[in-house]
Amino acid sequence: MTQTLSARAATPHPIAPIISIRDLRHRYSKAAPDAVARINLDVFPGEIFGLIGPDGAGKTTTFQILSGVMPQTSGIVEVLGSNPRDARLQMGYLTQRFSLYQDMSILENLRYAAGLREISDADFKKRCDHYLGLLDLDRFKDRLAGKLSGGMKQKLALCNTLIHNPQIVLLDEPTTGVDPVSRREFWDILAQLASTEGITTVVATPYLDEAERCSRIALMYEGKIQQCDTPANVKASLGVKRLEVLLPLAQLDQAETALKQNADLRESVSDVQRFGDRLDVLTAQPTQTASDIRRILQQQQIQVEQVATDSPTLENTFVARLRDLKGESLVHDYPRILRQEKT
Repeated sequence: MTQTLSARAATPHPIAPIISIRDLRHRYSKAAPDAVARINLDVFPGEIFGLIGPDGAGKTTTFQILSGVMPQTSGIVEVLGSNPRDARLQMGYLTQRFSLYQDMSILENLRYAAGLREISDADFKKRCDHYLGLLDLDRFKDRLAGKLSGGMKQKLALCNTLIHNPQIVLLDEPTTGVDPVSRREFWDILAQLASTEGITTVVATPYLDEAERCSRIALMYEGKIQQCDTPANVKASLGVKRLEVLLPLAQLDQAETALKQNADLRESVSDVQRFGDRLDVLTAQPTQTASDIRRILQQQQIQVEQVATDSPTLENTFVARLRDLKGESLVHDYPRILRQEKT
């Protein structure tokens, strides 16, 4: 079911990659398994590229190598045609943890970062005004970082990442723990940076609604790139339709069990997934399967409110991919898989 990057036919891109990874491998000790296992990847200028996968997949390790924080065990990594350490001044790296000074104001944090990068006073003022305005932080520039909300802290961290005008920003789960409205605003800003300033963004995210907004995404699992394509093509690659089955909430458990255990559906249904107040049934035969679902549930005296046909979501797709990769017969919600262990 899965498709590795190496197995895909190479299609020439009209633009040279801004990040090129070839046969990248990293392990933390000789006895440890590969944290990154010979991956190949290209990122092109102006892309918002999403690296998606459960914790422990190797995303943070890849980011640390890309940012020049640590060397790889083997393989070739080029950023702007150079070794990552030599390209660090052209990159901004936002780590998972908020690492700015809590007892300094927004403006003081930015001035300190600019001083470390030897940015002139004139350039600092110009960039500070621009990015504080873009991120809607100009009204709060004298507020202590420790007094900011989670969403505002991440905006400050992004502003700090941008203050030296990098061509590339690496964002490691930048919106984890941030409220939905702030997450949406953050991604609106990333889209604007890509479209108006040409900044290339590589982002790791556990939120699949965010992954939908990426130019391309790569699914990483156990240190390997399992699939890399546009969100639309990734969803289409599953080769199925999604039947959205709406039922009374009190009967969801009974309905899920009935559909998973029914022998008539074993050939036509590839997955049954529960999302809140609905069941998603993945099938290559949506018309016949919809009829079978109604019949099976009615036999169990379960009221079927609606069976609607649609394309699979990214969450449907990744749940199915990860289940296949893990060889599991039981399906778990993707976010629960995603948060099990840290890289």
